[in-house]
Amino acid sequence: MNWCGYTAHWEITERRLYLVGLSGRICLRSPEDGGNKSLFCGIGHKGACEIEEVGLSDFFTPSTGIVFADWFTAEVRVT
Repeated sequence: MNWCGYTAHWEITERRLYLVGLSGRICLRSPEDGGNKSLFCGIGHKGACEIEEVGLSDFFTPSTGIVFADWFTAEVRVT
């Protein structure tokens, strides 16, 4: 889990890194002038957060259910 509260699941297949799962929660409220920053989302809006559960398909449209992480260019070392 990262500091935003998202959890990602990864897989290495044939020396390639794939994102195979993603879960988290987002606030659907838009920023508003004079709104108080929410403790959940950090956005300044009036009223309570409107929370929605999100997953991999909310950010990507993989036809196979997994996403090749072509943006990752570093080296993964497993010891």
